[in-house]
Amino acid sequence: MLVPDISIGGCVIKAGQTRQVRLEVAKLYTDTDFSVPVHVIHTRKPGPKVFVSAAIHGDELNGIEIIRRLINLKTFKVTAGTLILVPMVNVYGVLYQSRYLPDRRDLNRSFPGSPKGSLASRLAHMFLTEIVSLCECGIDLHTGAIHRSNLPQIRANLMDTETLSLAKAFGVPVLLNANIRDQSLRQSAEEHNTRILLY
Repeated sequence: MLVPDISIGGCVIKAGQTRQVRLEVAKLYTDTDFSVPVHVIHTRKPGPKVFVSAAIHGDELNGIEIIRRLINLKTFKVTAGTLILVPMVNVYGVLYQSRYLPDRRDLNRSFPGSPKGSLASRLAHMFLTEIVSLCECGIDLHTGAIHRSNLPQIRANLMDTETLSLAKAFGVPVLLNANIRDQSLRQSAEEHNTRILLY
């Protein structure tokens, strides 16, 4: 079966290709381009499209390193489908060591966003349309807030049997059937039929 090309940010990725793409979001008030790095592994074999994202909140850094290790791990092979790795969704927040964007908006309360709104709204819209809507499943990596210790946990819609099965595969001590928050990534992803596991 022929695996079709995929397009992300205007870049066409053919079956069998691994590419890095930069998704242009906006220009900052300094006239500096603001873009999000994306690594795409698109195999020749049909299978699910899955994304792994980190740093929706710019001060949650552990996921960035997890994705960096996935990208550089020589023994890690994707044998079917497509894996889209987004190590820093909120690049601005990472650079300024802030949970928020410069307009003091929480990206995870800005979905589905708009192509003409605030910076948070434009970033949410771009991430949703260019990455999330392409995928059947996503793993969104978070870190406990400063001065707080969290057990490793998965938050997801555990009433969905397939999501529950995926959540159990992590082997974490806590699985939370978490309610969806308004304007969150999980809410918008569900509207695009994309299952999300928040780790």
